[in-house]
Amino acid sequence: MAGPRGERAVIAGVTHLTMEAGLDHGTALAEPWGFAPVFRDEVALEAGFEGIDDGDTLLPLALLAGPGGLRLEVVRHRRTSGRPSAYGALFRGPPPDGDAVPEQEVAEPVVRDALRRAGPMADPVHRRLPAVGGLAWYDAAATEGGLAGIFCTVPDVIQETVFWAEFAAASWQERGSDVACGTIPSPRPQGECAFVIARSEDGPGHAMNDVGFPSMGVFSTSVEADCDRALAAGATLLAAPIVTDVGGRRLAMALIRTPGGAPVELLSVARNRMRRMG
Repeated sequence: MAGPRGERAVIAGVTHLTMEAGLDHGTALAEPWGFAPVFRDEVALEAGFEGIDDGDTLLPLALLAGPGGLRLEVVRHRRTSGRPSAYGALFRGPPPDGDAVPEQEVAEPVVRDALRRAGPMADPVHRRLPAVGGLAWYDAAATEGGLAGIFCTVPDVIQETVFWAEFAAASWQERGSDVACGTIPSPRPQGECAFVIARSEDGPGHAMNDVGFPSMGVFSTSVEADCDRALAAGATLLAAPIVTDVGGRRLAMALIRTPGGAPVELLSVARNRMRRMG
């Protein structure tokens, strides 16, 4: 499908993983992982844009850059949903919170084995991070900082892999009904993102203010056209495209939910004909 100027709309990689936390707290927590602040902002959004009825139209956020190219975006909503997020972090090395206790889940051995065989980790460990309530995998044998990729839980792994392959050209080194390990490509240097999908009994319908790591962002060459492609591939529209200022740049953004209910932000350079905020 073509964008407004006739170019083919494509997803050009992953921009960030979102972490729900106070901005000072989240930034301090992320710095020992190798992340450094890029900017802070209060982003103007339409009331209800994120599908959250909390009355906020300004979203405080802090963007952090990390080794390897993948960024962490700390956001602070007025209140959280109280439910665990669809996403988790794949850290390159152990997180700084040494008191985090390994969390056992039914699917954990299956995911660990898949990460060893096809993923970016030699000695994968699964923990819940008490400081933010989110789940993380990391390589206990590594010393690098930053994010290696993103972990996602959905009711139907195969359905989700088909969506990501069609929507963002994801490729899969291993794919089964319980877990899939692959990558989302990017033309940017260090832009490739390891992506792991695991089966969860939770139903679809996660929110942008879930506890932990509530959403991920992707680069879009045409937000409107990529929204259409996402819907054709099985996603649902959470918020139609708008234009707003983020970190001093005019960006277009839209929100979708994948077939498994995981929220995704589509971001691109703003085009004049879109609705503007502010």
